[in-house]
Amino acid sequence: MWSSTDVHLPIGHRLPPFTLAQVDLHDGPRILARLHPTGELAPGTAVQIVGSDDGDVVVGP
Repeated sequence: MWSSTDVHLPIGHRLPPFTLAQVDLHDGPRILARLHPTGELAPGTAVQIVGSDDGDVVVGP
């Protein structure tokens, strides 16, 4: 994981709090994903894709 931040404002149908993370995939691209469970992680923490939710990629430790 490259970076993460907690969001405290509603965005669309997403109600706060939730965490967004920028994740570097092994194949090269960096994606924006929702972190589950919510909570900031330190940069460099390994995460994996755990699913999707209404079009959002969801990652977790």
